[in-house]
Amino acid sequence: MTSTLLFQSRRSPVICTGGCVASSQPLATNSGLDILKKGGNAVDAAVAVAAVLNVTEPCSTGLGGDCFCLYYEKKTKQVYGFNGSGRSPKALTLELLKQQGFDETNPPPLSHAHNVTVPGTAALWCDVLSLFGSTKLSMGEILQPAIKLAKQGFPVSEITAYHWKKDVSVLQAPSNPHGKDLLSQGQAPRHGHIFRNPFLAKSFQVLAKSGKKEFYEGRIGKAIVEIVQKNGGILTLEDMKSHTTEKVKPIFITYKGIKVWEIPPNGQGITALMTLNILENFNLRGLAHNSADYLHVLSEAVKLSFSDTLWFCTDPSYVPVPTEELLSKAYCKKRSELINMQRASVKYSHGDPFYTGNDTVYFTVMDAEGNACSFINSNYLSFGTGLVPESCGFSLQCRGANFSLSPGHPNCLAPGKRPFHTIIPAMATAEDTEDLLCSFGVMGGFMQPQGHVQVLLNMAEFGMNPQQAVDAPRFCVEYAIRVPYLFLYHLPPCFYVSLGQSEPQAPPWCIPRCTGEGKDHFGRHGPAGWRESASLRSCIYMELPALLVASHPCFSLPWYLEARANVNRNKVLTQDKLGRDSSITAKMCFEKCAKGIGYNLLALALFCIVANILLYFPNGETIYARKNELTDYVWYFHGIVGAGLLMFLPASVFIGLEHEDCCGCCGHATCGKRCAMLSSIIAALIGLVGSGYCVIISALALVKGPYCNTGSIWTYQFANTSGGYLTQYDSWSQCTEPKHIVEWNVALFAILLGLAGIQFILCLVQIINGLIGGICGYCCSSSQQSYVC
Repeated sequence: MTSTLLFQSRRSPVICTGGCVASSQPLATNSGLDILKKGGNAVDAAVAVAAVLNVTEPCSTGLGGDCFCLYYEKKTKQVYGFNGSGRSPKALTLELLKQQGFDETNPPPLSHAHNVTVPGTAALWCDVLSLFGSTKLSMGEILQPAIKLAKQGFPVSEITAYHWKKDVSVLQAPSNPHGKDLLSQGQAPRHGHIFRNPFLAKSFQVLAKSGKKEFYEGRIGKAIVEIVQKNGGILTLEDMKSHTTEKVKPIFITYKGIKVWEIPPNGQGITALMTLNILENFNLRGLAHNSADYLHVLSEAVKLSFSDTLWFCTDPSYVPVPTEELLSKAYCKKRSELINMQRASVKYSHGDPFYTGNDTVYFTVMDAEGNACSFINSNYLSFGTGLVPESCGFSLQCRGANFSLSPGHPNCLAPGKRPFHTIIPAMATAEDTEDLLCSFGVMGGFMQPQGHVQVLLNMAEFGMNPQQAVDAPRFCVEYAIRVPYLFLYHLPPCFYVSLGQSEPQAPPWCIPRCTGEGKDHFGRHGPAGWRESASLRSCIYMELPALLVASHPCFSLPWYLEARANVNRNKVLTQDKLGRDSSITAKMCFEKCAKGIGYNLLALALFCIVANILLYFPNGETIYARKNELTDYVWYFHGIVGAGLLMFLPASVFIGLEHEDCCGCCGHATCGKRCAMLSSIIAALIGLVGSGYCVIISALALVKGPYCNTGSIWTYQFANTSGGYLTQYDSWSQCTEPKHIVEWNVALFAILLGLAGIQFILCLVQIINGLIGGICGYCCSSSQQSYVC
């Protein structure tokens, strides 16, 4: 599998009349359609899709995560909202974290059990079915497609296999004994592998039979608490029991006759609405789509919105959120006046943004009656913490990482509090008739509100059909994070490019996704560089949005799924700060060099082992070894151990560098590649020790000479010659037994000396190779992405 998946869209709109489903996995989409065919409604089908996505894409979503839902009821023309995010443990406080050495400058690692909040997915599934399900199908019937796939297995798709392997390390951690339940023979399943998850099937069966009470209070809830506490967390069964889904009143704004709906805080949907309010003060239609000015206005509007929402957006049950004030037309008009059309801004008074991920699934369903469900489900950052409860078949999220640890921040950690949430579903209705226009969403952390805005503008301002709207290139304004574990989690350091040079200390905003037409935006408005990419979602926060549109009043339902949900084939282009094209193949292939060194070390090690063994059997005789009538140096095992077995470790590491970052142990991202190359330096140092040891022992043995019988006694006949005997061939006959012992010893010790010397040099070469590769990353073929060092 390559490190970059490319795409090319050639899709056209699809029209359907009896309901439709759009998701990132065909098996999930089919399950939703099957439920609709059986008489289920949009909510029934949505839960079925969510469950199958848990099976087929566990590196993005599952019962261990959270979800949000917007539901449009056709008969009342009302939009309903459900907040399925979980709360922090009631015993988790800033004081406790401080006692453990954690604070705003040193937060718990992403995989730490403290980041586990109560998973809200199971409760929301049950609650939304109870309120708006058709009642024609039982929970067991709705979950049956997922149960069947989990039991019988499913073929792992290419993108899923990529992300599974990229983040597999959290499942392989020694402190995560049940992570193996999501692995195949200890590794991530490959593309096309039939993967079975019987434990997840049992969890679905428990939920189907006993409902959410058994999930939160029974065996599953206890297993969740147990794995969290074993890894240093303080989640309790009481925390699990107290969880509830919150039915919320969706928030909306009007944009040129369109009502755009989002879930209220603690989610970031308010950011999309603020951005649209700000943009309403500009003539976007008069700007060319994705032109420099268009990108500038949009990116500045996004930054203005984030500067407010990243400060104010929190759990409103703890800190009041001024939602109405933030969404007022007057306030947003005032904010729009701050946009300078000649220069990008970097001044922001608020905001502590979090890492943009892509590990979420969005999908949308509409039934034949016109009811629609906009649904988003996520673990957060792939497998979340990666912690897998015993016999449950799913991993636990790490949403607690989105809390601020700064005292006084509205989103500061508190007991039983919901954190800032990135996942948001959306809908649009007609302002005059309240008819549903579209149910849509995107994936990828901060990309979500920006994607909502851009997809909607593509249709409302530029007349694109929905398929064109979701396939059109998008940009993502991103805040460059200074927390090391977040900064390095997925992306190489050179990924970030600053959009402001006037204030070096100001935190730079970044745009990792731009279009060809808007490249000059970066030169005109003051950035340091630009990066255009069309690779898979993990590299550029790829959103995979799915859009569903209903045409009224005849309910002809066109649906659209972005091509980036599948394999993409567009060229990847990176440029450095000087604008130089960096897609040229690197001159040195560090990983290929390491592979060659590894194979040579392996061959040399085998020869050294054989040479050392032959020293025990002069002329093929065993009697001298039994009587210990051999030179003492043969018992130092310098060829067997030093230049032999010990050399297998660096050899295997060097060879493994060619196979996806040291056999997959370091991940696929450039940071993982650097990790693998740097780890090879450690292995090379071990090789230096082993080969150096063999060189020294071999040299000493050659200088001292063999232990032999001179006719009267057994002695080291040449010990006092300082190695001079090596050139005095006539003196060798002084050793009468073993026969030809001098020739035997000199030849074998000289071979060991030479081979070990070559090993020593090769290990030195790999240290230099590893240092260069560790600093600059791997080279790539001309068809792969090159990163700028």
